[in-house]
Amino acid sequence: VLNFFLDKPEITRQPANVAVDEDSPVSGFCDAKGYPPPEITWEKVRGNKLVAKGRNLFIPNARRSDKGRYRCVAS
Repeated sequence: VLNFFLDKPEITRQPANVAVDEDSPVSGFCDAKGYPPPEITWEKVRGNKLVAKGRNLFIPNARRSDKGRYRCVAS
């Protein structure tokens, strides 16, 4: 008999709030646990736009158009 157990993805480390000057780099980190290991994506909150995949969000030169709230999602 095989038993399969699934653990719902859970964010274990949230990104910190940051303020950044225009043309400066900005990064965020997010981690999650679950089984199977969850996939992490980053969305810009306004419009639910996918902006990155993986635990790290990196914007090398922040622009005014990057302004806003971002969230990490584990699935």
